[in-house]
Amino acid sequence: MNKILSIILSLTMLTAVGCSKKDSSTSQSDTSAAGPLKASQLNYKETDLDLPEDFSSTLGVSWHSGLRLYYTDNESQAAIQLYDDSFAPTEKVTLAEPQDDRTPYISDRIPAMLPDGGIAILYTYAVWEGDYSDMEAYFSGAAVSFRICRFDAEGKLTADFEADGISEFYTLGDTYIESMTAYGDSYIIRHRDGYALIGADGSLLDSVVDSERYSFTACADGSFIAAGWETWGYMDGTTLKFPDQEREYGKWLSLSGSVYPGAGDYKAFLWLSGGIFGLRYDDTLIQLMGTSESNVYPGIILSLTYAGEGKFALLSMDQTTGTGMLFMLLTVRPEDYVDDRTPVTVGCINWDNNADETVAMYNKQSDLYIADIKKYETMDDLKLDVLSGDQPDLVCYHDSSTMYKYTNLGAFADIYTLMDSRDGLSRDDIVPNVLKAYEYKGGLYGLPVAFNYELWIANSDVISRDYSLWTVSDFLSIAENMPEGMYLGSRNSSFTDRKVAWYNFFDLLMYNYVDFDSYTCDFSSPEFLQVLDLLGSFEVNEPYDWDNADDETSTQYFLEANRALSEQTALIGYAWLHRFLSFAETPGQYNLLEHDNYTYLIPPSNDGRGRIMTGNCMCYSILSNAKNADGAWDYFCYIMGERYQTSYLQTGDTFTSNKAGYDKKLNKFMEDSRYMVYYRNGGTGVAPDEFELVDGELVYTGDTAEKFGHPLDESNKEYILSVLDSCDVLMDSDDTIQSIANEEVEKYLAGEQTAQQCAEMLQNRISLYLGEIS
Repeated sequence: MNKILSIILSLTMLTAVGCSKKDSSTSQSDTSAAGPLKASQLNYKETDLDLPEDFSSTLGVSWHSGLRLYYTDNESQAAIQLYDDSFAPTEKVTLAEPQDDRTPYISDRIPAMLPDGGIAILYTYAVWEGDYSDMEAYFSGAAVSFRICRFDAEGKLTADFEADGISEFYTLGDTYIESMTAYGDSYIIRHRDGYALIGADGSLLDSVVDSERYSFTACADGSFIAAGWETWGYMDGTTLKFPDQEREYGKWLSLSGSVYPGAGDYKAFLWLSGGIFGLRYDDTLIQLMGTSESNVYPGIILSLTYAGEGKFALLSMDQTTGTGMLFMLLTVRPEDYVDDRTPVTVGCINWDNNADETVAMYNKQSDLYIADIKKYETMDDLKLDVLSGDQPDLVCYHDSSTMYKYTNLGAFADIYTLMDSRDGLSRDDIVPNVLKAYEYKGGLYGLPVAFNYELWIANSDVISRDYSLWTVSDFLSIAENMPEGMYLGSRNSSFTDRKVAWYNFFDLLMYNYVDFDSYTCDFSSPEFLQVLDLLGSFEVNEPYDWDNADDETSTQYFLEANRALSEQTALIGYAWLHRFLSFAETPGQYNLLEHDNYTYLIPPSNDGRGRIMTGNCMCYSILSNAKNADGAWDYFCYIMGERYQTSYLQTGDTFTSNKAGYDKKLNKFMEDSRYMVYYRNGGTGVAPDEFELVDGELVYTGDTAEKFGHPLDESNKEYILSVLDSCDVLMDSDDTIQSIANEEVEKYLAGEQTAQQCAEMLQNRISLYLGEIS
């Protein structure tokens, strides 16, 4: 927990230092500053900036002869991405980080931006040769050391020293370092309990235990500011003495970001609760940008820099997903700006947790239209609006049956027709199997922003890859003839309880007998009766006693369950795949990767085609009689575009429908897979330095006892892609059908009706429902 908190806090309050000298005197009187004034225009436009393709994590952003982003790439190298005058990325400069035997054990990089456009980095090393699963031994026995390196604006190393003084207040697993700020020739380190001043030789010059959370910056006039939650003041630039005279920001104002270096008329900038404020040379504050006026709510602010007249560049972490990195340019709008954009309305079900943020993102970049949300309790409420002519322009939902129902009502527009007749989005922009999956009755009436592959996994020595696209008949034949001692799943799986097995596996088979094209069902099929018979009769594997297990026993349970496929005591394992890395993580988890003895399995289907499902509850359709058809199409093109799907969603935890974004993630996975390292007790990483090229082949040279390297070869790449390409059918879902099925199947499992009676009840009730909605 401390480690996680350390990362969040260090990101939240990362400070930047660097600015031009200003010929003006600075007032340091003890008089509290007056309440902030407001600029004549507080409305800023947000424009997304491109992150580098190899971006892994942020270090900071600064303005020095242009915009520059400091970051770590996907090979854990620190680098600078330069941007041109139009804020497009140009060249990359790799920092000349010194080689160090401890490098593989870096556990943290804490940055501090420098006045000359360079950067100082505090490296934390925790060297441990023991078993990482024994965390108590790791925390007590790991050798922890610290090093500070300083780099100039060209990325050259200008200073390098061990920071031994940090060890005096640091305990691994207990103390966390939040931030580092350059302070003259020294450095202020903010840690869990207070602050430390580290000299240029790495020694501890001073330390203070203090609960006040300050952030710091050097100003354009050479003064140095400490900014707290509600007040700010000056430090002397030499000692670790906090301000004697502190000034309030003003009523209702507090520090929600940090304090940053100034430029032009301002010696410092602060992100307060109302937006961006400038501190003038007479110590008065003026509000420059308003968050509410600009519709900008960046979440956790990582770094901010002045970026030229009326511009700021901002790095932040999107709180709505918890993982999305946002890099944006904020540009002040003209003095006479009036928001006369045409409204476009997006309807969504009230449990959709992404629609509000999506609308906000769209509004920040749109010049012609402004979107708003209309929320519905149920889809029936939407139906009333459609029938009354008060419908939204677009609608966002999850269930596939929604698309079928409203298409048959004539309420949804054919997206193919729009693609072929309008600019902005074409068929080639969408992943082909997604297009095919969402086709309905010859048209395309909905598309997801994100989607997932629902798959299972098996030992290929038990179920060969020839069965990857198995049918229901194939599954039944194999499941009904398992050898003695083998169960459908492990003791850690859905198959230790029949109800859970129904909800997580067998209900997928049910939709093979529902046809939304003709609105008919066929639960009288002998094959479906066979499915019910198997559900009621498969041998249940006794679950583990998790409630009464200590940590050691729980670990043993977990490892036993993950070995069930490799030891051939379980037939199938769950493999819900929501990112490309899962294709390596999942067989690694089940001990099937090292020898490539894994088979991916689609949910058994009648036609041997795999299913995909809408991710993040974000399938969008355009209303056929939208009041603002042009705005609806513009919004749709935006959310299906590469920029939106690779910046806002930037989670790596979902597949995106935009083909360019999808292909980038695929290519990155294929590249990373060359250097994947797998820990035998779980977990993965990318470690190029642990591989060597021998006779044209990558050979793993790392620790073969605790982990192994296993580049994904061409045959496995082709196999994985062939399975994905086969998934071109939409996984049907309908709340009412699911409710009916659950009710009747639970009666069957309770012995209240036979399999035949259950099938008859399903046929009668679901047929009646389909007739009502057809």
